[in-house]
Amino acid sequence: PIRLNGQNNRVALPLFTSNERMKEAGANVSSIAIYMEDLADMLKQARDEFDEVIINPFTRYNMGMSLENFLNIFK
Repeated sequence: PIRLNGQNNRVALPLFTSNERMKEAGANVSSIAIYMEDLADMLKQARDEFDEVIINPFTRYNMGMSLENFLNIFK
């Protein structure tokens, strides 16, 4: 996965809700569609690799949260 370096040496995982948001952000990468619950299960195993999740970074529809808060949504 792509990593973004955030403030205070935090490492963020960028997630996009659509190809349009990726284009808006200027992300020139390939993508896969994945259910958020499946992603959450994968991230539970990689908790030490990311500090936060940013949804639609560099767009007008962005939102960030800690990785723990993101994972708590799927309990």
